[in-house]
Amino acid sequence: MRGISILTIGAVLAYSLSAKAGGDGAAASAALAGIFADADSVTAAFAPAGSAGDSALVHTVWREGAVVGRALVVDEMGKHGPITMLVAVDAGGAVREVSVLASREKRGKAVARPPFLNQFRGKQAGDWLRLGREIDAVTGATYSSRALVSGVGRALAVLAGVAPRAGG
Repeated sequence: MRGISILTIGAVLAYSLSAKAGGDGAAASAALAGIFADADSVTAAFAPAGSAGDSALVHTVWREGAVVGRALVVDEMGKHGPITMLVAVDAGGAVREVSVLASREKRGKAVARPPFLNQFRGKQAGDWLRLGREIDAVTGATYSSRALVSGVGRALAVLAGVAPRAGG
């Protein structure tokens, strides 16, 4: 990465992960650094509170003064506990990548693997994300698959409502 270190990204992500049980700031910063390897800065701002009343810390990724993407860390309940994921979108709002940062599931670890996660690439807010239709579930991991579909959908809705701030 030019001009920005993984430690800087880690500091930005640390705040959003501090409230997430078992959240791993190092995993989030490594995921974000890998997804946006050409970024030169990252800013963070709270998105407006959603219908549930909770606000979300959105990370905006910049290169040469232009927004190249955004990312949001989301927790969604699986069968045995929350699954923490990072949802990253490009400047147009399409999913660039989804990374599972932490899972407390006893089963369903396959939802963290590329064959499942790559199904989300290119999806945008407003696109259908239905298990068994647009997204194939992982056999034996229906609850975990549902959690990822729900979390990505929620993240896309939040990220679609975020306008970039000047700077970067």
